[in-house]
Amino acid sequence: MRFYRKAKNLTQAQLGEMVELPQPYVEDIERGERNISLDNLQKFLVALHITPSQLFENYDNKQTKELADMLNRVQL
Repeated sequence: MRFYRKAKNLTQAQLGEMVELPQPYVEDIERGERNISLDNLQKFLVALHITPSQLFENYDNKQTKELADMLNRVQL
């Protein structure tokens, strides 16, 4: 998520405002220190204008790719 946030020149605080979540929450998500709900994942995807598969495309892991494929089939 950090990659897409930075690509859009957003700070964690700005992205947090967009998704109505506090900056420390965004920071924890980017560090992998917090689990994210599907509702909040949807907020991030909409705010960053990306798909689930884009979010996971840099992972070379079969399980992660399967998760991305599954999320793409589910309407968030």
